[in-house]
Amino acid sequence: MSRNISKWTLDFSSLDQSRTRKNEQLDPPGFVLASTGSSRNSNKNVKQVDAGASANLKLKKAWEASLAPAKNIPMNAFMLYMSGSGVQIFSIIITGMLFFQPFQALMNLNSVFDRFAGKTSKGKNHSADENVDLTLPKLVYVAVQVAIMCMGVYKLSSMGLLPTASSDWLAFMDPKQMLELTP
Repeated sequence: MSRNISKWTLDFSSLDQSRTRKNEQLDPPGFVLASTGSSRNSNKNVKQVDAGASANLKLKKAWEASLAPAKNIPMNAFMLYMSGSGVQIFSIIITGMLFFQPFQALMNLNSVFDRFAGKTSKGKNHSADENVDLTLPKLVYVAVQVAIMCMGVYKLSSMGLLPTASSDWLAFMDPKQMLELTP
């Protein structure tokens, strides 16, 4: 008599009973145990590759953080355009925002890039491979923030709030001395 066995059924009677104890479990499908002789060398190579990849990833993320404020420049320019050149409360608030936010970002420069420096919470480096040179991303970050401040200076100039004409400095000029007086 033949048994009808579906292709979707499993026969568990052939499993080794000694491996099914509580303390021993079966290996998951696809698990391959590495040989112990070459595992020491392969672990060093894996750690070196991981450290190099980690440093590259940290540098890439640092560049993304340094260029992130540049994405706001078109929106800030549009807001400056829409606020007009008159001296109203809205245009003054927008212009103040263009000075306050970059100044605050420059004061928090190190806290923005600390997570990419490769340091632990105790301040010690993981390894020499994870040290990332953040000088250039920091300089780009500062340049973007200064560019946003320059937009604010331009807005102040277009509103007429910067003392750029000689008539703005009349209070500090000496009165003209007369050469002759007519009686």
